Amino acid sequence: MKLTVNAPAKINLTLDIIGRRNDGYHLVKMLMQSVDVCDTVTVWDNADSPIQVFCNREEIPVSEANTAYRAAQAFFEAAKIENPCIGIKIKKRIPMAAGLAGGSADAAAVIVALDRMFETRLSEAELTDIGERVGADVPFCIFGGTMLAEGIGTILTPLPDLPDCYIVLSKPKFPFPPKRLTLWRISICCGKALKPTTQWKRCATAI
Repeated sequence: MKLTVNAPAKINLTLDIIGRRNDGYHLVKMLMQSVDVCDTVTVWDNADSPIQVFCNREEIPVSEANTAYRAAQAFFEAAKIENPCIGIKIKKRIPMAAGLAGGSADAAAVIVALDRMFETRLSEAELTDIGERVGADVPFCIFGGTMLAEGIGTILTPLPDLPDCYIVLSKPKFPFPPKRLTLWRISICCGKALKPTTQWKRCATAI
């Protein structure tokens, strides 16, 4: 059996950091939105290896460092499925290190595909729990749409869909990891940011 699912990117329409847990996770309140830019993830029965990942981008790891690999592990553990043999192929279209949750989207797509393939019919709470084991953005990417995200980003409240619109996304030529962006956001919250006009000039230069 083979299943192919889309893995849409996500953007944060708003982002407020309201605290930090002892384990380092930031407590947030943000509006999250799925967008049309997406990777494609294909999952199939594979007798060659318990979990085998393939990707069209050589720089993407295909080991346990890959979120799709870890998502498959978490799914089989939660579903109590022993000795699974599957292949996972990821076709990347979402820009990497751009804060668009590409890795989380791929992980979510694997969880959704495996739930269908093995007919486990997991509940939303069970899917959320599996996703959270892989990353804070994964639960949102499982369901998508427009949502209010709280806690570490895993407490989700569905909101009315946005009207159809175009969104322009600009990505610097250099990688911009989410952690770096979060630290920049914290500096603003702590009053250490530059003046507004200088901030925008700096952003424009980076882009």
